[in-house]
Amino acid sequence: MVAFIRRALPHAPILHLVRDSMDTCFSNYKARFDNLSAYS
Repeated sequence: MVAFIRRALPHAPILHLVRDSMDTCFSNYKARFDNLSAYS
């Protein structure tokens, strides 16, 4: 999709963000485990 975005918006910055896997696990762990979020 990056090629399409570059063609449609040539001056738009493309950011590639990577999150550490331990941060993802911790954020899932500390999330409230009730019916507020479908994934938990």
